[in-house]
Amino acid sequence: MKIAIAQIIHESNTFNPVATTYAHFTIRRGNEIVEYFSGAHNEVTGFLDGAEANGYDALPIYSAIASPSGTVTAQTLTTITEEFLAALQAARPFDGILLALHGAFVSTNQPNADGELIRQVRVSFPTIPIVVTHDPHCNVSEVVPTYADALLMYQTNPHIDQRERGLQAAKIIAAMVRGSVTPTQAFRLVPMLINIVHQHTSSPPLLELWNEMRSHEQTPGVLAASISLGYQYSDVPAMGTAVCVVTNKNQQQAEWIADDLASKLWSLRSALDVDIPTVAGAVALATRSKAAPVIIVDIGDNVGGGSAADATFVLDELLKQGADGWVVVLSDPLAVASCATAGIGGSVRFGCRRKN
Repeated sequence: MKIAIAQIIHESNTFNPVATTYAHFTIRRGNEIVEYFSGAHNEVTGFLDGAEANGYDALPIYSAIASPSGTVTAQTLTTITEEFLAALQAARPFDGILLALHGAFVSTNQPNADGELIRQVRVSFPTIPIVVTHDPHCNVSEVVPTYADALLMYQTNPHIDQRERGLQAAKIIAAMVRGSVTPTQAFRLVPMLINIVHQHTSSPPLLELWNEMRSHEQTPGVLAASISLGYQYSDVPAMGTAVCVVTNKNQQQAEWIADDLASKLWSLRSALDVDIPTVAGAVALATRSKAAPVIIVDIGDNVGGGSAADATFVLDELLKQGADGWVVVLSDPLAVASCATAGIGGSVRFGCRRKN
């Protein structure tokens, strides 16, 4: 038994004005993938490590990874898709495909690039089992479970279970190839957004529901249960949360569990409300604080979520309120270039222009 292994990862912040191009991606093939992921805690590591336990030969094909950043250009998506499909065709024969996708990949011509990738893989390999993993910061549409046989998402935030999800996916696809498992899936889109303030899965209000989700996986016949947290920095139709449940030859069981989890997630919407200060309020609180240091976080300008890291709202308010003793970090390539030109020991002067 041979299982093809691939990964295409990008978290696309559509509010970042700087486009992501092919040059931003790191491409690895074949043994480069094994060398890079060996001993790591990534889902691809789980795909590779799952080979021995599940009796298959791992066939690492293609990996394309870029850091979270702006919307990907259409040409970049086309190039990556063509490279990936060509690599799969060249690697034939194999019995299944394990595919790690982020789930928040957006290009200028495709709001659901992950779903389009899966669709094209299915068109090219109509009878080959396909099992997909997602980061829970994903915006999933019906396209993904339509063309993938099984979808699994990490179950933790912060993410500490990627390798475990990879191992779980490896077990499912090996059983599919042997014919002992036939996945049936139920998928629910839940019309809500979970603010990042409440996305910690090991504390309330999410803890009890996430524990229940994991307990469902212990039920006979259930292969996987997942709840997405959504990715709010991507303005696409599928933005929001979703539930996906995978069972073995039991659609009714999958539907019931998906309905149960979706209903309970929806019932948490009041508890998931956020009560955070405005920028002006946060600065005012900080200036009155007797404790130090005070950290003010602009959760909209989330570098880890692909922002441009150049928002000046907090800086502007610090100046307006006459605060002192502060440091604001901004991305300013032109300023960095000026410093490099001045050299060590040189002097430069930067100004902050504020609208009246």
